[in-house]
Amino acid sequence: MNLYFLVEGKLESKLYPKWLSYLLPELRQVKHFDAVTSNSYYLFNAKGYPKITEEDLPHAIANVNNIGLYDYLILCFDADEDTVEARQQDVYNTLTKQKIDLPIAKLEIVVQNRCAETWFLGNRKFYKLTPEDADLRAYTMFYNVADNDPELMPKHEQFHTIQQFHKAYFKRLCQERKVRFSEKLPGPVQEEAYLKQLIARVDETAHLNTFRHFYDLCQRIKQDSQYPTL
Repeated sequence: MNLYFLVEGKLESKLYPKWLSYLLPELRQVKHFDAVTSNSYYLFNAKGYPKITEEDLPHAIANVNNIGLYDYLILCFDADEDTVEARQQDVYNTLTKQKIDLPIAKLEIVVQNRCAETWFLGNRKFYKLTPEDADLRAYTMFYNVADNDPELMPKHEQFHTIQQFHKAYFKRLCQERKVRFSEKLPGPVQEEAYLKQLIARVDETAHLNTFRHFYDLCQRIKQDSQYPTL
């Protein structure tokens, strides 16, 4: 089983290898796309949208087709202010416009709705019921992410976009917990314990549907590879 990951940015390039080490531990990361043998994955940081779909996706498909050893091409990027369906359609439009075919590998699209930080808000144990920070208390009164689906949280009036609010909400949670988080140094969200809390959230609720898609995809890959399940 070989996977080709095309991710949007710096945060994802740090996050996904750590999560894959827990979800698909038999896979090893290779530094070059043509270095795969078996049970390997390659990850490329596209450094932004729409570059990831307009430029890097066609290159990735050409690489996958030329090598002929990849089972999946997995595209991971933010929904931002679009719907998940609109971002998925953007990928299909690129394939149609550029007349691109992927005959061997299977294309999977993981849209982070609204962003990776939205997923991170799903850890109920990371959330404080009585935060000390005034802004965090205000965010909680506006939308309690411990009880309600973070992916459905609307924009707060203090922010220009929904994504900006979600990122600010999570950073306030980190400050409340006195932990460091940045795109370059994601910190606690990379740990297995954090990931397990997100898995528990989708197991116990109907929340975080785009994270559920990513987790279910990993489970399907594990089954296809006859890996033992977690």
